[in-house]
Amino acid sequence: MRWLTMFALIVALGGLAGCTGVDSREPVGTAPAVLAPEEWNGTWMIPQQGSLFINVLDGDEGLVQIAVVEKKDEKLVLKSFDAQIRESGSWSFVSLKAEPEDTTYFWMRIRNENGQITLWLPSAGKFAPLVKEGVLPGEVADKGKVTLGKLTDEHLRIITSCEKGVLMEWEHPLILYRMKEGN
Repeated sequence: MRWLTMFALIVALGGLAGCTGVDSREPVGTAPAVLAPEEWNGTWMIPQQGSLFINVLDGDEGLVQIAVVEKKDEKLVLKSFDAQIRESGSWSFVSLKAEPEDTTYFWMRIRNENGQITLWLPSAGKFAPLVKEGVLPGEVADKGKVTLGKLTDEHLRIITSCEKGVLMEWEHPLILYRMKEGN
């Protein structure tokens, strides 16, 4: 899988979620992550691709705003998304709607360490059999798109424990580097 040229395109296209991705009817995770603004706020760069901006809206509830600048009809347009960062065990997930009217959430595993954010997409090819077998709730569409239903603590344990295999696109993370902010 090849990453698109901007995080915004991944999100706005519902990623990769549109055809063969994995989305969810609810934000993924059992509890809001507690976020320290000094670790999240700022400009984050995707090498050779662009940058995005993150602003913590409510650190106790894991709410952030993500903004990117896109070129549309030869003009620059600011696009922003409100996102939720939730935890389950030692994993954190970011969930957001690409458009306000969407009924499902685009989500990824997220880790923020030492000025680097790493994101992993869920693998539709690995989630689909688990949904079909009833191990995880949801549906699999004809084109392979997976929509997860309400995830219990046990479902999230299965996802994070890797007992059914690594369910994320582990070999193809999106890595963002924090840019030094001015004084």
